[in-house]
This record gives sequence, structure tokens and C-alpha cells, in this order.
Amino acid sequence: MMKVLYSPMNCLLCGSAKLKPCYQPPTLFNSKYFYYYQCAPCGTINVYPLPDRKDLEKMYNYQDYHLVYYTNNNNRKNSRDSCLSTFLKYTPGGRVLDYGCGTGEFLDTLYKSRFETYGYEPNSEIANKLNCHKHKMIYDADIVNGKYEYYFDIIYLGDVLEHLVTPYAVMKNLLGLLKSTGYLYIEGPLENNFTLALLTIKFLKSLQKKIIPTITSVHPPYHITMMTYNGFVSFVKRLHLEILEENVCEKDWPWPIDFSHLTIEKFIKSTFAYSSKMVCDSIFGKYMKWGNRIQMLARKNY
Repeated sequence: MMKVLYSPMNCLLCGSAKLKPCYQPPTLFNSKYFYYYQCAPCGTINVYPLPDRKDLEKMYNYQDYHLVYYTNNNNRKNSRDSCLSTFLKYTPGGRVLDYGCGTGEFLDTLYKSRFETYGYEPNSEIANKLNCHKHKMIYDADIVNGKYEYYFDIIYLGDVLEHLVTPYAVMKNLLGLLKSTGYLYIEGPLENNFTLALLTIKFLKSLQKKIIPTITSVHPPYHITMMTYNGFVSFVKRLHLEILEENVCEKDWPWPIDFSHLTIEKFIKSTFAYSSKMVCDSIFGKYMKWGNRIQMLARKNY
């Protein structure tokens, strides 16, 4: 049985101090090592140490991040079309804040649907470009000084929560911007939630670490938390939110389902990914909340 370690940090989602080593090898970025610890109670994997300001600036520069992950992303577009349908189900319009709006594609979609659009983007170069007649941008000072207190009908976070170094503090501040009758919509990955694909990856990486104990990855620690469904729900309850709708599903990640131009490796990965998706999409998988992505609509419960 793996011994539980008491790390210098608490779990960023549930607050527990019981963190243990996990299958993820450390990663080297910006001349420092980042390690991964799993929370014993909720299963969330946390990065330690947390990236500092210089790390974040290097990680999220426009060329290496926004151009790579926001340009021509069909999965992101399909997901946000689903979000828009949910918004319109609960409110015909109003003020929407897209927190972590990136290059503003979803803001454009919301604007066309007659929402009053506001965005927040930590990259000041992008934020200043978006701050035009269509969209209004808000900044950290606006959030802290209460300029938009109880102002928004909907606050949206798409693939943002897992990037936050202080998710609880950020969410508490954002909830102060939400009307008492407003809605919070969060969607993003559940990277440590059960799927057959993840089970296979965990086995292979754990085996790799046993064979090569000093193995290290070299990639930016973009995701500060890798969540489970239970960890996500515990975080939502910690914020005193009532969940109105939720959908846990599996996307073909990290192995895409692609049976064209096959190689042996591609065939094996696609087969595992397809089987994993079928299991998570089954009645039992839905009941167990298996899958690697969540969409959730909530409101204040206080």
C-alpha cells in the first residue's frame, strides 16, 4: 500500500493535506522541476511547486500557446455551441463574462446571439485587442475593487479551472461578480477520472517509472490540477453552489480515434480509445460518471 505523504501544499480543490506520489513523472520546465501529487480523499492530481509569475508568462505567451490551442479548434467550437444552447435555455440574453476568453471566438458567438459580452484574458496583448466596441474586457483591478459586483447573468469558464494556481480564491472573487439569480457554467477536462484509456496509460507510465525511476518529462505544467469527478464536485460544494445540469463524457483524448492511414501503433491506440469511449457512453459508465470531460451549470446556493 502506497504511503500517504504530507506535502508542503494542500489539494487545491478539496483542501486536504494528504497527497501522495502518482504515476505522472516530474516535468522540467523553465529550469525547474515540477512534481505531481494525488490527493488521497478526492483523487485530484496537483502540481508542486506551483508555477510563479515568470513561469506563467513563459507558458502562456501568444506564439506558443494561443496560436497553438485556439486556432481552428473544431472540438472547442462544438463544445461552445453546446454551451450556448444551455445559456439560451435559462436566459434569452443578458451580461455574460467569459473568464479566460483567449482570442475571443466564443465572445463573438455570444455577441451574435445578442448577449452583452465581457471577457477576461490574462495576456494583456490579447485583452487590449479584444477591448473594442463589441466586447468589453475586465481586468484584475476591476474584479478586486468591486466594479462589477453582482453584475453578470452568466459567468463562463471553458478549459480554465485546471490552469488556475489559486482556483478557490479566483472562484470566490468571480462569484462576487455574479447576480444572485445568475448562472455559472464550467467545462473542462477530468484528466484523472476513470476511463479505460487512462487506466492503460497509468499502467504503462507506472511500469516506466519502475524501470527508469529517474525518468523526467519536458513540457510546460499547463494543468495545475488534473481532476476527478469527485474532486470537481467537492470543489463545487466547497463554493456552496447548486448544480443544475451536468454532463460527464469522454472525448478521444489523449489518443484520437482515427482508423485512416493506419499503422500498428495508431490502430492499437484508436482501438483502445474507441473501446474506452463506448464504455463511458454506456448506461453503467454514465451512472458511474466515467469520462474525461465535464460540463456543469450551477447557481449560488446561499
